[in-house]
Amino acid sequence: MNYFNGKHQNSKLIAKHICENVKNIENMTYVDPFCGSLEVTKYMTLMTKKTYANDLCPDLILLWNKVKEGKFKNPNLNLEKWNLLRNSKTPSAKRGFAAFACSVQGHWFSDFISPNKDENNNMVQYRTVASYHKILAKTDFYCLDYISFLQQILNSKTNFVVYMDPPPEFANPTPWKEPRKNFDYDFFWKVCRRLGKMKNVDIFISAIKAPDDFKIVNNFNNKTLDKLYTIN
Repeated sequence: MNYFNGKHQNSKLIAKHICENVKNIENMTYVDPFCGSLEVTKYMTLMTKKTYANDLCPDLILLWNKVKEGKFKNPNLNLEKWNLLRNSKTPSAKRGFAAFACSVQGHWFSDFISPNKDENNNMVQYRTVASYHKILAKTDFYCLDYISFLQQILNSKTNFVVYMDPPPEFANPTPWKEPRKNFDYDFFWKVCRRLGKMKNVDIFISAIKAPDDFKIVNNFNNKTLDKLYTIN
């Protein structure tokens, strides 16, 4: 899903710099605890032998599993259908598509992006999402809090590259289990430090700013707020 100020603006560069800083990337298992719209995952899954992707939003995971199976059909959304999905209380792949792909700036049901004479957003976004079917065959999706996900996936017998893109501090509250405004950033950085001490884990983090013990891998020439960090 592509939207203004989204991760797609530098996702290919993020994947490139991760791969350049990891030895034997083709033998690594890629882990993304905050997979969102798959903007980085769609590149990393091509470079690594296996992918585990997670997001706390059930609608997104339902959407990506449908896409993986080749079963997500074009919902052909208009404002009326979009509003019905916004008012629905039932998670679904279609609701996930409406909430992010057809909403302004990719924010959860922020406002419907109406078609214009030059571009039908629903069609553009559907073609983009449907095209991911070809690259998701070796990706397993989970819908857990990120700690439970990491505990379930990480082990001592596999080499992992972990990419963390936590919710931005200014993000709008969301209707699922843990609203982003309650995200514990101090604890998050402690988790990253612990992962950095694991001999079989290479960890990278997208963030506007990190604690002093983290080092910048790339600042993308200051063209974006986020920088890419790691820790030894």
